[in-house]
Amino acid sequence: MSKKPRWWWTLACLPYLLPLHQSWMYAETAYNLHPFLEAFESWTSPFLEALGRLPRWPFLAYFVVGYLCVVRRQEWPHFFRFHVVMDLLLEIALHVTGALNQVTPGAVYWGNIGM
Repeated sequence: MSKKPRWWWTLACLPYLLPLHQSWMYAETAYNLHPFLEAFESWTSPFLEALGRLPRWPFLAYFVVGYLCVVRRQEWPHFFRFHVVMDLLLEIALHVTGALNQVTPGAVYWGNIGM
C-alpha cells in the first residue's frame, strides 16, 4: 500500500490519550505558560475522570499488551507500531517524572508550585 488511508492518522492519535491523562496532573503549570489550554479542559474532563476511576493495573496491562501484541508483530503497519512505541516511551517518561516529583522538592513557577 503506497498511500495510507486518511483514518490511519486518527488511529495513530489514539495511543497518545493515555499519556495525556498522566500529563494533565501538571496542567496548572501549563495553564500559566499557555492560558488558552483551559479552553480544552471541558473536552478532556469526561475522558480523564473515567480514567481516574480505574485501578492502576489496567495501565500496566496496556503497556504489556501494547508492546507484545502491537509493537513486536510485523503484521501491523510500521506507521501504527511507531506511534504505539512512542506512546509507551512517553508514558514511561511521565512515570519517571511522577516518581521523581514525589521525591524531589517542588519547583516554584510564578508563585505556583509546578512540576
